[in-house]
Amino acid sequence: MNGNEISEKLDILIKLIALNVTKEDKTQTESILKLKSLGIGNKDIAKIINTSESYVGLILSKNRTKEIKKNGK
Repeated sequence: MNGNEISEKLDILIKLIALNVTKEDKTQTESILKLKSLGIGNKDIAKIINTSESYVGLILSKNRTKEIKKNGK
């Protein structure tokens, strides 16, 4: 097994684990926020939930703005 095959298999494992972590989430936004809280980067979150990296960034930005307004800062 070469490095590329190992990488592909690891990607599959990561997706399966992430699906288990996010299975209770009702929206993509909930999944994005949960995965980000686990320290997963935007690019990987996008791959996991099958969306674009820019969409993940947009959701995270909107959430930060909402939190700032909520905290009155």
